[in-house]
Amino acid sequence: MDPPRSRPPGTHSRPRRVAMLSVHTSPLHQPGTGDAGGMNVYVVELAKCLAAIGIEVEIFTRATSAALPPHVELAPGVLVRHVAAGPYEGLAKENLPAHLCAFAHGVTQAWVDHRPGHYDLVHSHYWLSGHVGRLAAGRWGVPLVHAMHTMAKVKNASLAEGETPEPAVRVTGETQLVRAADRLIANTAKEADELLRHYGADADRVAVVHPGVDLGRFRPDARGVQAGRSAARSRLGLRQDALIPLFVGRIQPLKAPDVLLRAVARLLEERPGLRERLVVPVVGGPSGSGLTEPEGLQKLAACLGVSDVVLFRPPVGQDQLADWYRAASVLVTPSYSESFGLVAVEAQACGTPVIAAEVGG
Repeated sequence: MDPPRSRPPGTHSRPRRVAMLSVHTSPLHQPGTGDAGGMNVYVVELAKCLAAIGIEVEIFTRATSAALPPHVELAPGVLVRHVAAGPYEGLAKENLPAHLCAFAHGVTQAWVDHRPGHYDLVHSHYWLSGHVGRLAAGRWGVPLVHAMHTMAKVKNASLAEGETPEPAVRVTGETQLVRAADRLIANTAKEADELLRHYGADADRVAVVHPGVDLGRFRPDARGVQAGRSAARSRLGLRQDALIPLFVGRIQPLKAPDVLLRAVARLLEERPGLRERLVVPVVGGPSGSGLTEPEGLQKLAACLGVSDVVLFRPPVGQDQLADWYRAASVLVTPSYSESFGLVAVEAQACGTPVIAAEVGG
């Protein structure tokens, strides 16, 4: 049963304090590792921007280590709260639904320490967080704002080979969330259309808010794109005359890094002279179903005969990531599904062209 609807959107004043929920991945985790990716960046940057205009944000996320402190200040006005829910380590995202009640209990316990009205709004991210958000918003009598980030029905419509479809429990859960949320945030008009078409969302409660990019970090070199590319290649130890198609992201079938490797193999068949200066960096770590065979992409590169040109690199911090974008000849984003394709926007902001699959954002 859905919790009673809170105040209708648009009838309340600007919030002073927001409870933000990110159950399955912490904003403190390095993007590109485990389940951390564009959503982590989104949550962090949104929280910082809200804090910058005087809205306090508390981000609730699942504790993944007993050594973690109860809360950590991420930035002035942004507090990350670690909630104990299920085993600290080794819990796959697929097994999290069984621990949502424990997480919801932890969230509401934090509220007990405050006066009524402490939080003015709940903003949940991804369907797992949304279910906790429904309970918290109903109990506190505040609006629920929810961002899907990805949707089961959309992912299931374009699965990579060998990928397991999203479970029925997620489809049901997302359908319930669409009915319960006071406002649904869509990254693009296409995502808004998918909410209406696949989930029967109320158009009046869907708002399209395009995600941004940190232009203080992701920007061309002040000396120009070519000079910036040369400097970035020097810092990364890459040849100045290299042809560099770059992949950035979590290594899993959904993101399709194998498509790039197969394209590179075909390119070298047709133009073998390129091998001498071709460098194909793959920057990211195994994630999701990619964890079942962490070395699978390396094995594919060997099988295709392109191991000598492929450069595997672990996830890197944001500043070094900007250097990879600047150093690249082109960023390749061959994903089967993307909600908004943050890496493509970041690369473009650095002045680097992008080749992307025409999916989602």
